Amino acid sequence: MFQIGDKVTTKNYGVCIIKDIEKKPFNNEIKEYFVLDSLYKNTRTNAMKIYILKDMAAEQMRPVLSKDEVLKLIDGFNELEDIKIVEFRARRNTFEELYKTGDIKKHCQLIKSLYVLDLEFKTKSKTLPYKDREYFEKLKTTVYDEFANALEITPGEVEVLIGKKVQNK
Repeated sequence: MFQIGDKVTTKNYGVCIIKDIEKKPFNNEIKEYFVLDSLYKNTRTNAMKIYILKDMAAEQMRPVLSKDEVLKLIDGFNELEDIKIVEFRARRNTFEELYKTGDIKKHCQLIKSLYVLDLEFKTKSKTLPYKDREYFEKLKTTVYDEFANALEITPGEVEVLIGKKVQNK
């Protein structure tokens, strides 16, 4: 399915390019791994090779979205339901469940919800709780990088675009 040179989106590292396929020992067996390089370097991926077990590739990565797919997602941002859960633990559990799906629409819903929550906290001169900030940053890495790749802009420009979309309900 995947081959050297393909751009893929990973659950944890955003948009990457498959640079190589290597064989390495794993549990007394030799397994094949995709070797990835992050397209948008960040503090987690700046100096490391990313290895994805070839047998697990379908669960860990997918082809990047096209420009049309990204534009459709951005256009639909305001129709996404804002997840409003006041109690922190319940919110964290819901966000974690949605994050783990890897579903781009659910990730967009999370971004919108966290963006709105962040604005609410800022109006009270507060910051998002740590776990909420952590999810927000993870989502920015994966979703904004992928949108930037498809639209041929920077992740920072994607953040501005999404912010305008959410604020202009």
